[in-house]
Amino acid sequence: MVGRVWSGSPPSDESLILRCASTLTYKLTKWQEYVSQGAVAHTDRFAIAISLGDIDEAFLSDTGVPVIMKALFPIGPYCMAFPVGRPDVEPQGGYQYRDKVMKQRGSAVATTLLEHHPVAKSLVGVFFTEWGIWNAPAQTGHDIVFVHNPFMNERVREGAFPFLRDEWIPGPNGTITRRKPSRREAPDGR
Repeated sequence: MVGRVWSGSPPSDESLILRCASTLTYKLTKWQEYVSQGAVAHTDRFAIAISLGDIDEAFLSDTGVPVIMKALFPIGPYCMAFPVGRPDVEPQGGYQYRDKVMKQRGSAVATTLLEHHPVAKSLVGVFFTEWGIWNAPAQTGHDIVFVHNPFMNERVREGAFPFLRDEWIPGPNGTITRRKPSRREAPDGR
């Protein structure tokens, strides 16, 4: 309705991470079943798509690092250290290490699925959006990110999806590169 104002809190990071991890586990397990049944070969590759668009205000949770990154890798909360009484020393910031998220009932859910799940080596990457169809951006794909799987040998070429908002490329020693694809990379020039 016109004139009404929404107020409230976005869902917690932990609840969204748990939702993503649960979906990833389910889809990886389904792939494992398909391999066991012979429907696909163990050498076949696949990508997973996850949307949090059906969760109210999930899109408010993006603080620079998409929640899917925190479900796939041990990326915890961002913390700052301010040296007290030392104006000559710059504040330091970084993400804490978090290899699991706790459910309300106390059980732990790993944030290292790509590294440890038996069929994750077949996964080329994950497409992700926290936006729903009702609030999607005007340009198709500008709400979607793609996260490459650093644990597989045959990787998708960087820039293969020029319509995306971001591409996240995990590298050695825990480094992560954020790449904003260029529209000029599209084969048809759009």
